[in-house]
Amino acid sequence: MRFFINATAPVYSSTSTLHILLLEDDPVDCELIEAALRNSGIEGQFVWAADRQDFLKCLETMPPDLILADYVLPRFDGIAALELAKTICPQVPFILVSGVLGEEQAIDALKQGATDYVLKQRLDRLAPAVQRALRESHERQERQQITRALQQTDNLLRAIVDASPVGIITLSREQRVMTWNTTAEQLYGWPANAVVDSPLSLIPETQQEYFNHCLTQALQGYRISNQEFQHVRRDGSLIDISLSLAPLHDAEDNVYGVVMTSVDNRVHKQIEAQRLALLEQEKAARVSAEAANRIKDEFLAVLSHELRTPLNAIVGWSKLIQKGNLNGPILQRALDTIERNAKLQTQLIEDLLDISRMIRGQVRLHIRPVDVTALIQATVEALRPAAEAKSILIDLALDPLIDYILADPDRLQQVLWNLLSNAIKFTKPLGWVMIRCQSNGGSLQIQVADSGIGIAPDFLPHVFEYFRQADGSITRTQGGLGLGLATTRHLIELHGGTIQATSPGLGQGSVFTVQLPIRMHIWQETRSPSEVV
Repeated sequence: MRFFINATAPVYSSTSTLHILLLEDDPVDCELIEAALRNSGIEGQFVWAADRQDFLKCLETMPPDLILADYVLPRFDGIAALELAKTICPQVPFILVSGVLGEEQAIDALKQGATDYVLKQRLDRLAPAVQRALRESHERQERQQITRALQQTDNLLRAIVDASPVGIITLSREQRVMTWNTTAEQLYGWPANAVVDSPLSLIPETQQEYFNHCLTQALQGYRISNQEFQHVRRDGSLIDISLSLAPLHDAEDNVYGVVMTSVDNRVHKQIEAQRLALLEQEKAARVSAEAANRIKDEFLAVLSHELRTPLNAIVGWSKLIQKGNLNGPILQRALDTIERNAKLQTQLIEDLLDISRMIRGQVRLHIRPVDVTALIQATVEALRPAAEAKSILIDLALDPLIDYILADPDRLQQVLWNLLSNAIKFTKPLGWVMIRCQSNGGSLQIQVADSGIGIAPDFLPHVFEYFRQADGSITRTQGGLGLGLATTRHLIELHGGTIQATSPGLGQGSVFTVQLPIRMHIWQETRSPSEVV
């Protein structure tokens, strides 16, 4: 048995190192798998098991956080390993990593409980599969914790209800008090010696008739449960009571009186309100988890589609070039198509890397004086051909008195590009896009408005969230990963500014408003709080 140990911080836990069990008989493949995970930022303790005995020993001595298993091993295979894992540690994610796994075998493994599968020829898929498996395992554990917490709370509430103060009073057929326990004293305020052998004086006149009816039913041998009454306390105040009546039988089985139990409904209503609040919290947590899973699935589907689309064009034209049958103009068209799609795929990957760096807090701003007016005009000119292709009018309204501001020019241009290209993309032909820039007190305000498709009211609060798109399907009319606005918000906030989106509704256009602080002090070429890591 061989151990690969790395003492860096784990992926999902702040107190323990991620423990990965690797079932693999080829040490070279083992090293490749470890390197693929480390290069993707997945660190931890790697334990290598080469056969069934080592694998079983690892499961029994220290259950891992993740199992990566080859499909074919000498005298052992991935399916047998999966069965062992599901018996000993069923909650641990199990991913098959194999070079010979067919589609039918993969589907069969997934049906038997495998979390995922990755071909050794496609180890670039391993890290996303591992991250997804660990994330889903973490979410599943959280849901289980929530379920256990709710169960514990429910047990606590049941214990509280069972131990709630209950007044126990026995009455004769003539409604005279025969016994009056301590809880009844506390509930109503009268001591037992003041009410025993006296007529019951708790019932308000407005409810006396209904109480007499219930008492008659009990004297006839029936049980009356949980009837809502108001009783009069010693100080004259009214108290809500849940009342139950049961007959008292003598030795000859004759009914000689009734036992009345009084439960203070105020406590019961408080408990019920707490229970309902907990149920609502659990419901909200479940809805949130389901929404997160749906967003994840939609994003992965879009990502796969968007990365595959330019790759298909590149591969297709490359094969045609290799055959050598293309003449000059068609060959140039092929090269142009390959270059265009390569740039598109590079941009998609760069967007993903940008988001990854932002999530990890690794984006640094290089602050210096920036001519915002010139930056806006340059961005408009770069995107004007796209607008003219759709006959979209671009209207510029720039305050000539705007001075330089301190910002990162590259990142600020990225913000302007995202907002303006989105406006053009989502505006129909013959529409318009308006860019306004003016000073507003101590801040610079940039507005990008359009006559485009607008934003639905229910999606508007989520428009700047990561991995959220109003249409997350791969059949949507507009391409892209939907990361531009999330990136834009993050960059604006790093500059100390804010961004807001408004829209009257679908088909009625939208307005994005950026507020950036105007720093009046002189910039010095030294590290400052404006350089954000």
